[in-house]
Amino acid sequence: MPNSTNSVLSVCALSLMLFGCSGGDTIALNPGESDGPTTTPGLVTASTEQLQSTTARRVANVIGLNLKSLQRLSDEALRDLEPGSIGAELVADIDIEMLAAFDSDNSSFMDNTLGLNDSNALVTRQGNIITIDPDEQLICANEFPLLDLPGNNLSNCEQLLQELSVQIHAHSDESGIITYSFQNNVVLTIGYSENSASYELQLAGLQQLVEYSQQLSGNTVEEQGAMSGALRLSATVLNDVEGAVAGELALEITQALNLVPTLSASDSITLQPSTVFKISFNEAMGDVITSVDWGSLQLIADVSDNGDDTMLSQLNLGGLTANATLNANTSILKLTNVGIGNVPLTINVNQINTVNLSLSAFDVTLDADSGIITFDGALGAALTVSNALGVIEGSGPEASANLSINAAAGTTLRDEGNGTTRVLNNGPFAVSAGVVSDGVSLQQNASFNVGDCFASDDESDAGLGLDLTAVPCAQ
Repeated sequence: MPNSTNSVLSVCALSLMLFGCSGGDTIALNPGESDGPTTTPGLVTASTEQLQSTTARRVANVIGLNLKSLQRLSDEALRDLEPGSIGAELVADIDIEMLAAFDSDNSSFMDNTLGLNDSNALVTRQGNIITIDPDEQLICANEFPLLDLPGNNLSNCEQLLQELSVQIHAHSDESGIITYSFQNNVVLTIGYSENSASYELQLAGLQQLVEYSQQLSGNTVEEQGAMSGALRLSATVLNDVEGAVAGELALEITQALNLVPTLSASDSITLQPSTVFKISFNEAMGDVITSVDWGSLQLIADVSDNGDDTMLSQLNLGGLTANATLNANTSILKLTNVGIGNVPLTINVNQINTVNLSLSAFDVTLDADSGIITFDGALGAALTVSNALGVIEGSGPEASANLSINAAAGTTLRDEGNGTTRVLNNGPFAVSAGVVSDGVSLQQNASFNVGDCFASDDESDAGLGLDLTAVPCAQ
């Protein structure tokens, strides 16, 4: 995507850094609860200063504890997986270092914005609601990641924060909701309690804050895009006893995400409410469980070269689901409900379908020690590609190619260690590939049943990329 898209995405990444300034023990927010709780709790008797202090402390613990335990368990589990194996590659894609950016290294941010640290903040209270006009000088004198934009200075920071208001709505002495508003529009809502925390970011409010910051710094962009939707990061600690820590981290799209870099550009990203990822872990058992559950995704990008013709690529994904279970004490990775929804994934270029992928949800278990892969649920994948972009070498734009892979439920494959793979149970394991070009159709099929062995053989490849062939099994 062009730089304008990158700038919008960087704003989202930047916004998530605000989460890192406020780890914690929080109650989870329900969708649409950013304006406050749906029920009125009883009167909280704790003093205003006690509530401010408790809130800041609660919102500074849980994320960090979860991340440290998750890092340790993931490292131990990865050691049991063979480097370069499918399982190791899948687990390596869980970017723990990226998640560590959410840790609360800058806990002073919470103290400062909640009116602690001997600040000059104006604090008023009505019942269970505490309203805070923060001390701009105190906040700006410390690190404020959300304002780390080119051209900002102390004066701009203080002027910007004059438009910021903070409200604590206490549910009890130990739980409640914090709302950060900019020019009366909600930007961030934090829920907190004794063992959980949630941070919900409203992108429309964030955009308003960022645009005003750009105006103050003289970096106003003539043609602003738009972003809307809400993201929520939540953490729960189920057990904080050393050696037996258990908890959960989740990043969710709670309101449909819509990112448009500039109003005149064709680029855009739309993602319906989704669980972007959820990671659960249990240190005593050694389990790390990762899951994703995406709603429909549409990505439109201008992929034109320097020529005069505009070329728009549109990706449509009906959904994405997967659960991965890993144990620090074994070499087994179990994947369940791996799928892309009930409709094919498509990529269209200038409204011409160029890629179509169908995939039925399936389950698979990988054992790195034994080299065995078991399809616990049937695998059925089918891919067709047109040559509009010239991806099929030696063929014209009207050519097309297809590939399908199928395995019956219970099919077990074992790496024999000599470049061959044996079908141990059930089957068949079948692969098919074909090309249609200049009116000529060429198709190759390979199917292997229980007891068969197969390997790669370049000589068996008829130019279709299918080079699997049956070979004698080693005794």
